Amino acid sequence: MRLPRLTVSVVLVWASGLLGCASDAEPVVGQRPNIVLILADDLGWKDVGYNGSAYATPNIDALARTGMHFTQAYAVSPCCSPTRASVLSGLHPARLQLTRAIRLSDVNAEGAPVRERKWIAPDSLSHLPNDAESLATRLAAAGYETGFVGKWHLGLPPHTPERFGFGHASAVGYHSACPYFAPYKSMLDVPDAPWGESLTMRLTEEAIDFLDKEREAPFFLLLSHFAVHGPWQAHPDDEARLQKTLDPDSPQGNATYASMLEGLDISVGRIVAKLEELGVIDNTLLVFLSDNGPTLNKGQRQLTSTAPLKGGKLDLYEGGIRVPLLMSWPGTIEAGSTNQGLVSSMDLYSSFLSLAGVGEIRAGDGADLAPGLLGGEWPVRDTLYFHFPHRSFTSAVRVGNLKLIHHQQGEAAELYDLEADIGEAHDIAAERPTEVARLEALLLRYLEQIGAQFPERKSP
Repeated sequence: MRLPRLTVSVVLVWASGLLGCASDAEPVVGQRPNIVLILADDLGWKDVGYNGSAYATPNIDALARTGMHFTQAYAVSPCCSPTRASVLSGLHPARLQLTRAIRLSDVNAEGAPVRERKWIAPDSLSHLPNDAESLATRLAAAGYETGFVGKWHLGLPPHTPERFGFGHASAVGYHSACPYFAPYKSMLDVPDAPWGESLTMRLTEEAIDFLDKEREAPFFLLLSHFAVHGPWQAHPDDEARLQKTLDPDSPQGNATYASMLEGLDISVGRIVAKLEELGVIDNTLLVFLSDNGPTLNKGQRQLTSTAPLKGGKLDLYEGGIRVPLLMSWPGTIEAGSTNQGLVSSMDLYSSFLSLAGVGEIRAGDGADLAPGLLGGEWPVRDTLYFHFPHRSFTSAVRVGNLKLIHHQQGEAAELYDLEADIGEAHDIAAERPTEVARLEALLLRYLEQIGAQFPERKSP
């Protein structure tokens, strides 16, 4: 029989708010929460209405009103695969040595260095490490039914969602991008897709099918969208309709992008409606997150803007790593609440396991947010680390309101005060050399401790 509407009773023992500490959560008394994670792809911090976007996102905004909005949430990487790996493993991508979006060249020639510019970038794994104790594996072992739908991008078969603990997987996309209308050209594991079917809606239907299953156990669903990653495609009718609502001179006036975002927003609304229909909304933690910042331009056409933030996808400036994060759990998380703490994509691992009552959670690189979500103390955190040894060859550390960007090729570091300068327009490194030295030493020491790899200069 289907689960009725439930009241959650959760008992947790909070041992420490420090990062990297294992959770001492006791088994949950009574019913454990269902967990639904909706992961958007390349969705910018400024792409959602509640952050002031010119693009309409009514369902995402409604989720913000019913739950908690995190103002300083970060993807641990400015690109896709590393952030996704951090969610499922709770580990920093530099520790995993999976620091770049997985490419076919990585799969076909694993171990061969990729030469970029005058520097040799380090190898990056072509799949989630086989020994990674994944979030889904731990939840499945604790009795959860686990489901995955959509973009995987953590390795080709045999490195599948099923290998990493998902008992149900459908419409799995193993590549970075996929056409948004069928046929999907073998890039998506969907049989008999009707011509012209919407990819975003197909993924939503697959997720709803998983939610509709009758079950006695709690469930974990990861709905991993391709939107709003390229290729940027929209139905002509939708594009024409939305163009009438947009200012063509606005940096957020692209009707194609607006249509893709509208589809993502509709998907969020349909998932919420299904949870309400099933009577499990009050016993479900619903999380909405983006994996990194947006692509700003397609050729000469501007897609979106991150203003007042600086930069976008593949940047360690705020526009590349500060992302939308919402958590909703009616009756448990205060509706319309705001959290201004520093939060990372790595935090979901320990947080979900704690809420599920999984004991002996191994120490990771994230924080356990569960006590705060349940009305207790939030973890003490003032430091976040980032490492991207590709393309821009940069690393970064944020300590309090100060953020340092380290250039791995030897250029002078940049320093910003994000409280006074959220747009990172004024580099204050020359004015505060002592802080630069301190933060750079802190960053490099951390990266050494976790075994981070760095680029090497090519021989003449």
